[in-house]
Amino acid sequence: MTEKKNVKKKLSFIKEIKLKQSSNNIIASMAVFPSGKIISVSINQSITIYNNNFDIYQNIEKSHNDKVNYVNIKDENNFITCSCDKCIKTWVKNGEIYQLNKIISNAHTSQINKVLYFNENIISCSNDSTVKLWEENLNNNNYQLKLILNHLKSVCSILLIKENNIFISSGLSGTRFYNLNNFEFIFEIKDTWCGSWNALCKIDNDKIIVQEEQNLLLNIISISEKKIINKIKCNYITLGIISIEDKGIILIGANKNIIVYENKNNYKYLQYIEQAHDNYIIGFQQLKNGLIVSYSFDESIKIWTFN
Repeated sequence: MTEKKNVKKKLSFIKEIKLKQSSNNIIASMAVFPSGKIISVSINQSITIYNNNFDIYQNIEKSHNDKVNYVNIKDENNFITCSCDKCIKTWVKNGEIYQLNKIISNAHTSQINKVLYFNENIISCSNDSTVKLWEENLNNNNYQLKLILNHLKSVCSILLIKENNIFISSGLSGTRFYNLNNFEFIFEIKDTWCGSWNALCKIDNDKIIVQEEQNLLLNIISISEKKIINKIKCNYITLGIISIEDKGIILIGANKNIIVYENKNNYKYLQYIEQAHDNYIIGFQQLKNGLIVSYSFDESIKIWTFN
C-alpha cells in the first residue's frame, strides 16, 4: 500500500465582519466559550459576546474605565477581564446574560496586560514589572494577593502549561520559566522581547514561541533543553501569534500580513498573505468549528479556513 502524503492546506479568506457597534471598536483579545459562543474585549472599554455566526448575543459597554486588554474564560458561566484602569474583573452568567461579579481594584500600579485563571485563583501581569497571584478568599467574597514575581521591566504576557507544571512570564526584559506547583524560578531566556499579550504562544507541552529582542524574528524555545532551538523570520513587528495544533501550523500577524509556518521539526515556511488586513493584526482565535479569526487595528474581524 502506498503511503499517503501529508499535504499542507492553504489558509483561505472567507469573509470580513466590520465592527460598527460603536466608535474605536478595536478588539484587543478574543476567546471562545465551551458552547462555541465568542467573546471579545475592545479598546473602547466594551465586551461583546457573539453567537457562532457572529450575531451579537450581548454587549457590555463601559465594562472598565479604560481600555480592556484581555479576556480569559473559566467555563460557560465565568470569564475574567483586565484593563489599563489597573483593575481585574470577574463576570458570571445570570440567567441568559453575563454580569459583573467581583472587582480587584488597583490590582497593579500600571496597566494590566493579561490575566489567566489558575484553578480557583487568578494570575495577572502588568507594565509595573510584576506578575501577581491572587487567591480566592471565601471570607470576604473576593481575591487577596498571595504572591508577587518581579521582572526588571514591563511584563506583557503570561502562559500556563499545566501538563508540564510550567508557568511562563515574558516582557521587555526577557522570558522566565517557573515551576507551576510552587512558582520556584527555573531559568530565563533574556534574548526575547515580548511586547504584546498575544505574542507569547504555546506550540506543544515543551515548546513555546515568543518575540526576539530585535522584534523581527520569533524564537522557538524548548523548555526541557532550556534554550532557543530555532528562529522564524517575520521581518515586521509582531503583535499576534497562534499555534493551531490540529492543523500543524503557526500563524503570525506580521504588520498587516499573515505568515504561515509549520509548527513541527524545522518550522518550514508555508504561506504569505500580503495585506490580510488594512492595519496591524492584533491577534487570532480558532473557533469551535475549526475556522480561524484574525482581528486588527482596522476595526474588522476576518474569518479564514484551510482548503
